[in-house]
Amino acid sequence: MTTSTFEATHKRILECGKAQFLENGYEGTSLRELCKTVGITTGSFYRHFTDKGALFSALVESTTSGLKDLLKDCLEKGYDLIAECPEIFYKEHYQHDIPTLLNYIYCHFDTFRLLALCGHKNCFRDFVRELAMLETKYAKRIAADLRATFPFPAEILLAIHQSFYIGLFEAVIHNVPKERMEELSGLLIQYYTASWSSVITEQGMTLIFYIPIQLAPTTLLSWFIKDANLVSQGATPFRLLFST
Repeated sequence: MTTSTFEATHKRILECGKAQFLENGYEGTSLRELCKTVGITTGSFYRHFTDKGALFSALVESTTSGLKDLLKDCLEKGYDLIAECPEIFYKEHYQHDIPTLLNYIYCHFDTFRLLALCGHKNCFRDFVRELAMLETKYAKRIAADLRATFPFPAEILLAIHQSFYIGLFEAVIHNVPKERMEELSGLLIQYYTASWSSVITEQGMTLIFYIPIQLAPTTLLSWFIKDANLVSQGATPFRLLFST
């Protein structure tokens, strides 16, 4: 097999693999049927990928790594604000970075849809956890630099950050059009910037997180998506949350 033939076959496997994963899910995709569609034997497939999992990873790894790198860059730029005005870190972080992250997600929408809905085992959950761990790492770094304290244990801080990224990916899971999500992103920004509040004390900064226990961010975004009337009437997240 020549180099050009190998590369053409490799590309064809990726294209057919993506299509079949999106249509059938990871478990429902048959390696035999995939090879039949591509027009190769299973032996030929194994010259390209060790197994079906390796094929799936090849389809998503570049994109997921790109989002992690983007997040690191956003957090590092936000961290530079701390020396100037520590209390505005989360406000600036969410106002600037939610649109940036959503734009990247929509530029790679099919790949993230593949990851969120068609992945194997816990790949999506693990990816969200990696993003949350990055966010938590920076939060702890900020706290250490400012001698700050959080009014909850580290595990809860990680869970809060996980809920944020799960909320972002609701757009992918619900297949929300980009234009609609751009409208909803303003509500997300309002919600998360209002959720973090900082109180300066003589000992440093105590970060306090206000979130109604009965409504997680994931449910909140699903609510916005499903009930456009509330949004169109100008209801803010906090008006929705505390209305009775």
